[in-house]
Amino acid sequence: MGLRRQFKKLIFKKRWIDLTAAFPAYEVTGAGSHALRTQLTVQTINQTPQALKMLVESLSSKQPRPIVTIDEFAAGTSLQAAETLKAIFDHYGSDKGGAHQYHKAYSAILSKPDTVTKVLEIGLGTNNTDVLSNMGPKGHPGASLRAFRDYCVNAQVFGADFDKRVLFEEDRIKTYYVDQTKFATLQELGDKIGSGFDLMIDDGLHAPNANMYSLTLFLGLLKPNGWAIIEDISEATLDQWHIVSAILPDHFKTQIVKCGGARGYSPSYMFVIQNGDNS
Repeated sequence: MGLRRQFKKLIFKKRWIDLTAAFPAYEVTGAGSHALRTQLTVQTINQTPQALKMLVESLSSKQPRPIVTIDEFAAGTSLQAAETLKAIFDHYGSDKGGAHQYHKAYSAILSKPDTVTKVLEIGLGTNNTDVLSNMGPKGHPGASLRAFRDYCVNAQVFGADFDKRVLFEEDRIKTYYVDQTKFATLQELGDKIGSGFDLMIDDGLHAPNANMYSLTLFLGLLKPNGWAIIEDISEATLDQWHIVSAILPDHFKTQIVKCGGARGYSPSYMFVIQNGDNS
């Protein structure tokens, strides 16, 4: 396959992207033709997470944990509790009770909802289609925030989103602006919402850099036994999450959970962390 055809999807506004210039951290700098260096740059981008995973796991004393299904993760949870939470998600128009079956995981995590005091979710589910990771024009911004508020009757629920047009405030819910590609805005969010969270969720941009920035914020704000969740992880990025599992301190208990997928789509994954530090 010729180079032009191989990279035809990288055309932006009828201009070719110079991959070696666009991804300097992965550029192959040895002598050789630009075409070969471009091909190797793409290969380097794709292989680096796998190579890092191999290196980190070879040096770590932790044994990699097998991926579990969402039913295995939620085993022992009351079916009634899961169905109750699903009904609330559905009522507000959230997709968390849909094909991914996230309601099963959250009913297990929130097994004592009356004791939950603080919840954060990044990603309100904008219905403005000019924003990436939108829910389409029929989306219901803030749907899952309202569901968590109703399910956790003593909780203050916080939300954050890039799209300022969907921010709102109502009973026990406050929302803020955040740009997950700029860590400074996450730090500003942390200053506003404080610590002591039972549950913190990234359901925002769905990009690895944004996920890592969010997780960096979350880990410092969880209460003992609190949970951090990264939703909608693609199978192609799992090596990165195995790396995260291997390098986190032992008191952070991690699990990769395979969830359901919409018809015609591959299954998605959740990265789950519990802060087991009771000190």
